[in-house]
Amino acid sequence: MHPEIDKIVEGLVARKKYIYLCTNALLLKEKIQLFKPTKYLTFSVHLDGQREHHDFAVCREGGYDIAVDAVREALQRGFRVTTNTTYSTAQIRKAFRAFFDEMMELGVEGMMLSPGYSYEKAPDQQHFWGALARGGCSGRFFLTASRIGGSIFRRCFSSF
Repeated sequence: MHPEIDKIVEGLVARKKYIYLCTNALLLKEKIQLFKPTKYLTFSVHLDGQREHHDFAVCREGGYDIAVDAVREALQRGFRVTTNTTYSTAQIRKAFRAFFDEMMELGVEGMMLSPGYSYEKAPDQQHFWGALARGGCSGRFFLTASRIGGSIFRRCFSSF
């Protein structure tokens, strides 16, 4: 977290700029007192599906529970909250619908969805999703650009 994020947000809010502050929510409950609820500030919490799927995607057991607890706290304090979800075709549709229902019941305002997929026409195939699939990583959950299933991520990107 940027050491002056509260001042940055405060300055943007004073200028009446809408802010979607992306977070994995691991520190949100601890730092939430740095912010004031306003229509100009929305916490966009990264959640990649239900508990088991999200924890696998971010390589952190308990990450889902921490994030959901932080979402509840933010909503209780009057903050606007949305989610940011990267999904893959490997996810079961029924489970994904259940995740949508869970988030709506939790009280989030909306959900931003991003597909995780390969793109054969990307000019830089060496560093794109398709290269991962050709390198023996197909069939795994490709969920976010920063986390692709723990050891699979390290193996596929070991040259970086």
